[in-house]
Amino acid sequence: MSYTLLYSNFIFAWLNLSELIMYYRRKILLSLLDAFERKQSNVNFQKILFLFTKMQQTPSFYFVPYKFGPFSFQSYQDKRTMTKYKLLSGNSYWEKNNNINYFDELTKSDQEILTTVQKKFSGFTNTELIYYVYSNYPEYTINSEIKFKYPLRKRLIKEDNSYNFFTIGYEGHTIDSYVYILIKNNIKLLCDVRKNPVSMKYGFSKNQLKNILEKLGIEYLHMPELGIESGKRKNLNTPDDYKRLFADYSNNILPIKKEYIEQLINIFLEKRRIAITCFESDYKSCHRHKITEYLLSQDIRDYKIEHV
Repeated sequence: MSYTLLYSNFIFAWLNLSELIMYYRRKILLSLLDAFERKQSNVNFQKILFLFTKMQQTPSFYFVPYKFGPFSFQSYQDKRTMTKYKLLSGNSYWEKNNNINYFDELTKSDQEILTTVQKKFSGFTNTELIYYVYSNYPEYTINSEIKFKYPLRKRLIKEDNSYNFFTIGYEGHTIDSYVYILIKNNIKLLCDVRKNPVSMKYGFSKNQLKNILEKLGIEYLHMPELGIESGKRKNLNTPDDYKRLFADYSNNILPIKKEYIEQLINIFLEKRRIAITCFESDYKSCHRHKITEYLLSQDIRDYKIEHV
């Protein structure tokens, strides 16, 4: 095979690979870098991306309050992927490595937002950018290690410590939008009731989820004993199939899992605000609604159950 043909095949493969990894949201990241001199510190770029998403009707990224304010775990996962494929470089900063213009591939709305963000914030110093975000979005400063430097004009998230039991599914969520709901509701512990806590979606496999939650001060507990065997989830095609599955779970599984229900109750009474989680967004399509029904039949102090 000739050198020219080898080189051509290499270029073709590289272009195909670039297309495979170039999700729309990643084009936004690269376009923002182009608009801000192609290189930004980690902290600065998170603020710029955050301000961009706040102008979008449907955000490309969601954020959680972290060490230096709003932070997107998903954006960092994208950064790692693009760094692997040489589209970005940098550890403590974001730097675009090529001259490809992705701006023209954005929607008209996102082009207008990006232009607005560039005009409004390109002249801001690091301190001015942080102060602007902290002043206008104080709810994202609750875990900040530097918030004492930036006096806030608005109230933070109100911390509710009443007894409240939550259920949440991660279907349709990014890890950041999911975790923000936990933080907003002051949930202290998340109990994973999946039998097999593995997901193709970034952030929702057991170790990833546990590590992210612990960074944000939320405890993680896996209780596979309250899950449903994967074999029983096969061939669920109709509402009646689900009814039979949940009836079996309620009548035959939960009664022999009292040890774990009691453990869950004791954790709840200690922590006051906990959540159980599985995949389905609609709690009625998930076995977690049978867990809450069983809890309601037990003699526990007054409390609310919320499906978020």
